[in-house]
Amino acid sequence: MKAIEANTNTTKPAGVAVITQNNSILKQLEKKLLDEMAKLDPLKINGTTLRTVKIVPTLQILGKNKSNIFNVECVNKANALVDKWKIVVRSMEKEMANCKGGKVAAIPKTKEEIAKPEHLSNALWRKLVANYNVSQLFAIKYVADKFDSQQDTRIALIQGK
Repeated sequence: MKAIEANTNTTKPAGVAVITQNNSILKQLEKKLLDEMAKLDPLKINGTTLRTVKIVPTLQILGKNKSNIFNVECVNKANALVDKWKIVVRSMEKEMANCKGGKVAAIPKTKEEIAKPEHLSNALWRKLVANYNVSQLFAIKYVADKFDSQQDTRIALIQGK
């Protein structure tokens, strides 16, 4: 009788404790992931930024969830962000007009419509706005927002060479 009682009082196998700990870590990861995706939602994104940061492929992998690791809420949020950004990029592409030189972006009508390039200081942008017309500011923004190997061009354009 004592042998039977000893068997019923056994503790959980070590593997169960590891699985429980891993589930806890996964839940923390999912919460952090949802928090980070919530921060991405209100950002104004354009095609150049998306191509540079390369977050869409990561979110697409998360959205497919082939390994069934993440919960439905994480998967749905990732898919919603990708869908939202696809719509934004498509609408920006529609705004591009087909001109003689190929696809040319529509130039805004006023200086206020042109947002400050990411990598310029506010003081420099204010001076540029005061000294240049709309098409010049648009060209500055267009070149300054290119993140690939055009650093020399950006500097030359801003310095007026």
